[in-house]
Amino acid sequence: MPEALPMPEDAENGALASEEVAEPCSPDAGSVPDKELFERIHRSIVDKKLFLDPSFSREHVIKLGLINKNKAAKLFRQFAHANFNGYVNALRLEYALSLMHSQPEMPIKAVAYDAGFNSIRTFYRAFEKAYGKTPAEYKVSLSDSLTASKK
Repeated sequence: MPEALPMPEDAENGALASEEVAEPCSPDAGSVPDKELFERIHRSIVDKKLFLDPSFSREHVIKLGLINKNKAAKLFRQFAHANFNGYVNALRLEYALSLMHSQPEMPIKAVAYDAGFNSIRTFYRAFEKAYGKTPAEYKVSLSDSLTASKK
């Protein structure tokens, strides 16, 4: 699983900073064709918001990129520094953060489902692991910071 993601800098306006999730760590992180292939797959997943579909799977990526499952697994490990599920969950968490910032009144359950999670429990577990607090705690701190900034 990837380490905790940084908070998106532009989360207040609801924009995604997905490039931060899966950028290669160095220019020589693999052959150029592999890097280009991963970037095309990543861009397609992000631009089409495929990660928001709870049934989105590695099989969809295999069809999308016309690659086999071993190649897909290698690309995600090499360029996203996570397995496929970790990569998708990171995109979903980032989207969930943007929803919390843009629609603070939205219930956590709705945030989880809108972000593509199948279960609240999975959402809570992934969120706490990535950000060090539960979604409810994050929402309270977000509310507190919004209240403080209005004073």
